[in-house]
Amino acid sequence: MKDVSVGAALDTALAFSYYCTNPGYPCLNGGTCQYNGECTCTSGFRGFNCGLDSSTIAATCTIECHNKGICYNGNQCYCTKDYMGPTCQQAYDYAECGATSVKLKAYRPIEFTGEIFTMESMFKCKLQHVQEVQPSIAGYKLYELDVPHESTGPCKLHKTIDKMTGEAHFAVNVSTVHRKGQFGMYDGLKTVSCHYGSRYIDDVLSINNPKFADYLSSIYPSELEVKETTETNNSASYLDIMLSYDTDGHMNTSLYDKRDDFNFSITNFPFLSSNIPSSPAYGVFISQLIRYARASTKYTDFVLRARRLSDKLLSQGYVCDRLTSSLRKFYGRYGELVIHYDVPLSRMVDDILS
Repeated sequence: MKDVSVGAALDTALAFSYYCTNPGYPCLNGGTCQYNGECTCTSGFRGFNCGLDSSTIAATCTIECHNKGICYNGNQCYCTKDYMGPTCQQAYDYAECGATSVKLKAYRPIEFTGEIFTMESMFKCKLQHVQEVQPSIAGYKLYELDVPHESTGPCKLHKTIDKMTGEAHFAVNVSTVHRKGQFGMYDGLKTVSCHYGSRYIDDVLSINNPKFADYLSSIYPSELEVKETTETNNSASYLDIMLSYDTDGHMNTSLYDKRDDFNFSITNFPFLSSNIPSSPAYGVFISQLIRYARASTKYTDFVLRARRLSDKLLSQGYVCDRLTSSLRKFYGRYGELVIHYDVPLSRMVDDILS
């Protein structure tokens, strides 16, 4: 069973932005459009389109303006040129990251008469105007194109897979031209992407698992005993953190796992004999090391958890050399989490895997 977290990102390659030389992008309040596409504002007005009256900028505000928006009149937001909406919450170009596809979305002014398409094909991969009964953003119209993850046609996505964690990244370049068939100086290009982070939990319910019956009976026994574990005045658990004071009065943290108090064992990490690919399976080791490092003030607590996990994984078919490689990758990528331990990588490898 796979738990998937999804994120969308927008990376500017050649920034499509607000150029007053393009149709639908005027300079307001008497501002003058310059040859380079920027607005020169009259006295008392400011902003990329001269749309903000400086005298209305509010010191106190009843609304939260996002993405560096400026509050005016006490309850309204003036957005930067890359965002829009009542609270500047909406980017002009973005992606909806679905389970099987990436839906490209773009907002353009009502006056926009150009085209939006992916750079893979100007003619076959156009974002289509969506006829909204009620516009989702006043003054703008919406364009969309849904691209399947596994598309092999002209609209295919650029796909990369992290071999260690199994995480997937899909990206595509989206171009805007303001005059059909003509790519001008003030048209633009943006890279829109979706990132799918994943972690495998327990795969015992997978129909491809030949050992389903064996694993099912060993997950939890028929009875569960709940014990009160906080017995002293100098320590207490909160969620998955154990807080404690040492004899010098310093507070330390370590990982608290209620399963440590069970009087039975739990099968909670994938076996390499299961149907989970090996790369995501070894990625579990890295994800748990990150968790241990964030929770553990002391190196000894971190090593105790990591050593216990490595022993468990080795007993479930994992290879020591690959666990060592995963540990080295963790140290290289997330060294800031363990730098306060002041321990070199060689010692950490010995302490956890020797």
